Amino acid sequence: MGGATDDPDTDARNSAERPSAQHDAFEADFAEDSTDANDETSSSQQSSAPEQTQREAKLAEQLQDTEAKLLRTLADFDNFRRRTRQEHEDLQKFAARKVLEGLLPVVDNFERALAAFENKDAGEDLKTGIEMVYRQLQSVLSAQGVCVMEAVGQPFDPQVHEAVMQESVDGQAAGVVLQELQKGYMLHDKVLRPAMVKVSV
Repeated sequence: MGGATDDPDTDARNSAERPSAQHDAFEADFAEDSTDANDETSSSQQSSAPEQTQREAKLAEQLQDTEAKLLRTLADFDNFRRRTRQEHEDLQKFAARKVLEGLLPVVDNFERALAAFENKDAGEDLKTGIEMVYRQLQSVLSAQGVCVMEAVGQPFDPQVHEAVMQESVDGQAAGVVLQELQKGYMLHDKVLRPAMVKVSV
């Protein structure tokens, strides 16, 4: 039994060293596992960072698109409001067009009657009464935005003139209104009735 050791102290030391070695090995394994776990967590965080950036970029793009749509809607609404206001103003201006247009022949007849009195011995009172009614009617038309066109001497304009006669005049350029056969009228900035005219050729 020469190779065996019967020293009690030696056996005790060996027994004490074995648990310590096992503890060190356990700590090493735990540290390695922790390192692996940390590496996996870091890798997961790194891989999720680009995804987060993409989501933020997509949200920013959607926000810009929504803002652009909102601005377009506001612009469309503003245009609609202006257009509606203009249509309302036009309606107020030209609602009486037909009535006023129907009064114009009455004005024509008054003018003819007054012209007939110029060369005849007519009652002065009758003439005065007709003139008064004529002025009142002209005042009503003027208050509604009706005004007489200036035609004679003006270049012929088919938008406001209706040529019913033509005449060649020496020294007169072509396309000029020579005579007004029936007055034309404007209602605000629109033609209520074109003037009937004779034009030079």
